[in-house]
Amino acid sequence: MSKCILVVDDEFEFIDLLKYRLQPCNYKIVTAMNSTDALNQVWQHSPDVILTDLLLPDLDGLTLCEILQRNDATRNIPIIMITAIGTDVTRYSAKVAGAVECFSKPLDFEQLKKLLKLNIKGFVPKVTAAHYDAAFGGAPAPTPENEERIKEFSAVMKLEPFLRGMKELAPTIWLTALRKVQNPNRAGLDIVVEDKNFNTIKVSPVFYWSDAEMEAYLKQHNLPNEWDYFDPAKADEKRECGLHAAWGGERMGSGV
Repeated sequence: MSKCILVVDDEFEFIDLLKYRLQPCNYKIVTAMNSTDALNQVWQHSPDVILTDLLLPDLDGLTLCEILQRNDATRNIPIIMITAIGTDVTRYSAKVAGAVECFSKPLDFEQLKKLLKLNIKGFVPKVTAAHYDAAFGGAPAPTPENEERIKEFSAVMKLEPFLRGMKELAPTIWLTALRKVQNPNRAGLDIVVEDKNFNTIKVSPVFYWSDAEMEAYLKQHNLPNEWDYFDPAKADEKRECGLHAAWGGERMGSGV
C-alpha cells in the first residue's frame, strides 16, 4: 500500500507543486487548505507524514502541531513545517511544537527528498530554456513546415536528458502510462513491447483504458489529470516527442 502524505497549505499553486513532485514516488497525496480541514483529513486517512505551512487561515501550523502532539493516536506522525518566515526563532518554535523539521519557502526539494527517503533522480537538459530561446528563438510553432525544427527541439530538450538517465540507470523494465487512444503511433503498441530506442521492455498497464476510465481512476485516487499539460517537445497532443517513436531512436543514435 502506498504511503500517505497530508499537505496543508492555503496556496493552490504550492499544493499543486508538491503533488507534482511527490506523486511520482508512489505516495498517496491528500490535501487541506486550513487546520480544521487538516484535522478531518488526519482522522480520515491516518497519514504517514504531514507537510504543513506555518501561516494558515484559521489555526496556525504551530497550533496544529500541538493539537496532534496531545493526541495519543497522532503524536507519532512526523510533521514537517514549511514557512516563508525562515528565521531561527521560527525553526525553534516549530521544533518545540512537535515538528521534526522546518523548511523555508521556496522549498528545497533535495532536502525534502532526503528527509522522506525518496528514490528520485532528476535529469535536466544541458541547454537551459533561456539559452535555447536566445540562440534559436524559442520553441518552434506546431506547424507542418516546422516539423524538423520541432524534432531538433525535442532532441535537445527532452531526448538527450532522457537518454542520459536511461544509460545511467539502465532499467530492465520501463513502466509507462501510454494508452492506445492517445495517438495513432501508440495505437500500434501494446501492454508489453520491446523498446528498441532504449533496449528495454516497456510495460504500459493502462494501455487499453479509455479517457473516461482514466479520469475515473484519477478522481478516485485524488490524482491530477493531464488536460492542462502542454509539452513543447510534442507541440501537438497527437504528435510524439520522440521517446516512443522510431525517429527518436535515430536522433539518439539508435538507443542506449
